[in-house]
Amino acid sequence: MKRVAAWQCRVATALALCVVAGSVSAVEPYQEYRKLIESAQNLTALKDDLFGESVSLYNGKTEFAVTDVSLPGNNAEL
Repeated sequence: MKRVAAWQCRVATALALCVVAGSVSAVEPYQEYRKLIESAQNLTALKDDLFGESVSLYNGKTEFAVTDVSLPGNNAEL
């Protein structure tokens, strides 16, 4: 009797996983490209760090941060 119940439990679990996996939709590349283009077309107000500088109002210290190259991609950490 325990063997039948364990077997039924495994089948039910496998069936539930198949249903969940089937409902997950893959993201198409054209959808991601459209989001990238639309975000680049949005206009925003200029910020106070326009040229990469950061000025401390406490002590007047000025720092510059510059990005030479930015490659969009996976962003996976190795």
